[in-house]
Amino acid sequence: MSADEPSVYRIQVSVNAPVLCKHLDFTEINHVEVSSGTETVAVEQDDGSYRLHGYKWFSSATDSDMAFTLARVVDKQNNVIEGTKGLSLFYLETKKNDGSLNNIQIIKLKDKLGTRQLPTAELLLDGTSAVRISDLGKGVAGISSMLTLTRIHNAVAACSSMRKLLMLSKDYSLKREAFGNRLYNYPLHVQTLARLETEVRAATLFVFQAVLLLSKQESGNATEDELHLLRLLTPLIKLYTGKQKLSRTPSELSKEAEKLQMALKSVLQFVTTNQGNLDVLTFAARDLSYSLSRIYMGTLMIEHTASCEMSPVDIHACKRWCEQQLSLVSNHDQYSKQSSDMDKELVYG
Repeated sequence: MSADEPSVYRIQVSVNAPVLCKHLDFTEINHVEVSSGTETVAVEQDDGSYRLHGYKWFSSATDSDMAFTLARVVDKQNNVIEGTKGLSLFYLETKKNDGSLNNIQIIKLKDKLGTRQLPTAELLLDGTSAVRISDLGKGVAGISSMLTLTRIHNAVAACSSMRKLLMLSKDYSLKREAFGNRLYNYPLHVQTLARLETEVRAATLFVFQAVLLLSKQESGNATEDELHLLRLLTPLIKLYTGKQKLSRTPSELSKEAEKLQMALKSVLQFVTTNQGNLDVLTFAARDLSYSLSRIYMGTLMIEHTASCEMSPVDIHACKRWCEQQLSLVSNHDQYSKQSSDMDKELVYG
């Protein structure tokens, strides 16, 4: 890499770099950065750079070295284009050369789980120096690829954590004695670990199917169907593997209380699956997402088992996965307004 390349890129590709840049996300008060409601404006300077002005209601990894954010470019008549067509993508470094903040004021830290591990805060951009890296009005398209990468990164982290914790549990079962025998000699204990092993295998196939599709997209070899599939899978893998890790971790690591606590904190900050209005689509969205994920994971397990490298263990894992209830969506009017009201009456009397 040439010496005139931006220092941030040299840092990221150099194995000998003293620091590794982390990435910062900005979200505005409307809770959605990639939306027509973004109010941050960008004023072009004589040297071609920009100054950003606006309030960011939510920033992820506030202690990072760099950030990508959306803003509306102010033209010479002091006008901006409303809607998503007016959004452009900007790159900025959070600190100046002297170490001070790049005209960024940290208004307050969020009082939420995970803030210590991943500082989240409300920020005021007051003349923050930035560089436009997308074409004018093409910010949403520019930031979408980043969102895809972060979702896949989150899913890979969840899968790797599940695998690590399962390996710890297997090792523990080979050493821990109870009633005169090692734990791995008890069928019930082995059955529990087998269920977890099946979950991890299915999740790994799920995630790396998305990685395969992403590689095809970036190399220009993806078909139209594969591009649509990637767009569908990326939010699903983040949702499902995050919840999967959260639900499986307690049973795997009840022996490792401190590590369990750290693992739960690290995954909770990534997983938000709030239920909105009680219309059918929103009410059933989470179960539908889980069902799509589990069914597609089943097809991947079958495809893997049908390959020439299959083994009896692969067949057994596939059978285990496919014999469980894959669809969580009910056919008995579970998501109607009447059913929801009756559920509330059932619980609260």
